[in-house]
Amino acid sequence: MKVVILKTTDKFGRKGEIKNVAAGYARNFLFPNKIAMLATEAIIAKIQADQKQSEIKAESDQEKNAGMRVKIAAKKIKLSHKANESGKLFAAVSPEEIADAIAKVHKLDLKPGDIEINKPIKEVGQAEVLLKLPDSSKIKVTVIVTPL
Repeated sequence: MKVVILKTTDKFGRKGEIKNVAAGYARNFLFPNKIAMLATEAIIAKIQADQKQSEIKAESDQEKNAGMRVKIAAKKIKLSHKANESGKLFAAVSPEEIADAIAKVHKLDLKPGDIEINKPIKEVGQAEVLLKLPDSSKIKVTVIVTPL
């Protein structure tokens, strides 16, 4: 018997998959627990159409994100901080400040947790930070800190 999975489970599969199962297993366990439903021709056609739509959307998102990665990596993020005469900052640059600067320059909404700073930025000059983009890719961005 062909069934369509309604809920993602570790043992049975992911939502939207079509599986062949024993009729008793479907009637006695899957259907009552609303884990799966009977796969008719109309439902199978709809699922296949939805999968094609999601693949097309994923490809367009991937192209869009590739362009965004190039655009972000090309521009340097500039920040101004209070510093002493020797170039030491009074306070380290925080991920929140970098996220705000990226939001202003690139119109990209990043959370401070999406910014990885290897070594705290405590001096005037350039530093490399790693950004985690919404598509789970990572890029290096140069942050330039100037004294106020």
